[in-house]
Amino acid sequence: MPFLVCMDYGDILVDSLKVKKRQFRLMRLFGADLREDEAKARWDNIKVKVHRGELSGKVGFKMFLQNIIGDKTPIYLRFLKKFRAVYVDPPVYPGAGRFLRTLKSKGARLVIVSDTGEERASLLRSLGPASKYIDAIYTSKDYGLVKGRGLLRRVLEHEKLRPAFFVCHDDDEAEEAEELGMSVVTIRNGSELDRACEAILDKVGLP
Repeated sequence: MPFLVCMDYGDILVDSLKVKKRQFRLMRLFGADLREDEAKARWDNIKVKVHRGELSGKVGFKMFLQNIIGDKTPIYLRFLKKFRAVYVDPPVYPGAGRFLRTLKSKGARLVIVSDTGEERASLLRSLGPASKYIDAIYTSKDYGLVKGRGLLRRVLEHEKLRPAFFVCHDDDEAEEAEELGMSVVTIRNGSELDRACEAILDKVGLP
C-alpha cells in the first residue's frame, strides 16, 4: 500500500545545528549579540512576518541576517564565501540513508518540506547518495509559505496520497500537520530516525 511521508530537512535528515552554532559564533563578530535561543525566537518571528506579508523575499539565512545585523549582512556573506570551512553543508545523520531506503522499500513516497531559501538541487546534493530516495521537495523559496503557516497544506494539495505522515521536531509544525489529518511522528532530531521509521511502519501495518 503506497503512503506519503513528509519530513523536514534540517535537524531531521541533516545535523544543521552544528552549522548554526558556527554561524551564531561568527555573527557575534559582526555585532549580533544574542544567544541561540534568542536567535531561534527571532527566526520564528521573521517566518511569521513573511507569512503575514510584512516581509517579502526568500525565507532563508540571508533574510535572517538582514533582520539581525542589517547592513553588515553583505560583508558577512562575503566572509563566509571566502572561508567556506566555517560554512559547509550540514552533515547527514548516519541513519538518514537507512531511514529513507527502508521506507522507500515499503512503498512510501518521500517528500522534504523545508523553510529554506536554498535551491532544491542544493538540498539534494547535500544529502549525497541518500538523495536518490527523495521523490519531491517543497520549499518556502518556491511557495512563499512556511511550515506551520500554510506550507504543509500546499504540499497536501499537490500530494493527494493517503495515509500521510509528517516527521518533525517542532510543536507548531506538528499542530498544523495534525489539523490537516496527517499522522505526526515527533523526534528530537535525526539521531532518532530509526524510532520514527518503526512508528510509521507500525501505523501502516508493515513489518
